[in-house]
Amino acid sequence: MTHNSLMHRKTKCYCSQQKRQLQKRMPQVDWMVLSALRESENLLFSIDASAPRIIRNISGMTKSWEMAGWAREILGGREVKCHYAYFSGDLPALQAAGAAIQAGGFAFALVTAEGMLGNQPPPIPYPSHWIVLLGNIAISEGNFGKLDRACVSFDVYTWGRQMRVDIAKDSFEKYFWAAVAGR
Repeated sequence: MTHNSLMHRKTKCYCSQQKRQLQKRMPQVDWMVLSALRESENLLFSIDASAPRIIRNISGMTKSWEMAGWAREILGGREVKCHYAYFSGDLPALQAAGAAIQAGGFAFALVTAEGMLGNQPPPIPYPSHWIVLLGNIAISEGNFGKLDRACVSFDVYTWGRQMRVDIAKDSFEKYFWAAVAGR
């Protein structure tokens, strides 16, 4: 293989990667549609601007029944279910979401973004952000004798990009609140 053909192949590969990266970003129109949906729901549940920050965040947060409704109306989901994990059931909720994705459906998860997606865990975890679950779910139990930690991993789409979440199981259980899945 000549130097020029090798450079052409590398350039072509690099350009293909860049094109895929651009396609993963959320178009501005999608953000506009989502914010319009959120604002229409706010007409029913008003938000008091003088309330404490945590109350404003919870008041303005999209609830699971709203996500399920949008999934039915906009995505045409026939079998849409909410899997709650506020006090327990985190892993079964994630596994149900994974099953929906594998069956050709969709899934969203409500998480504490600061703790699950960032390195800024809040003093008191609270549901703060919806993410799109893409699948590739792996749950390892760990090995106590070897001091391996149990770990949960999965692919998501959020903030205009795809990312991999690798998190300790105990942290996952703190920061995972609900899943809405369907097909």
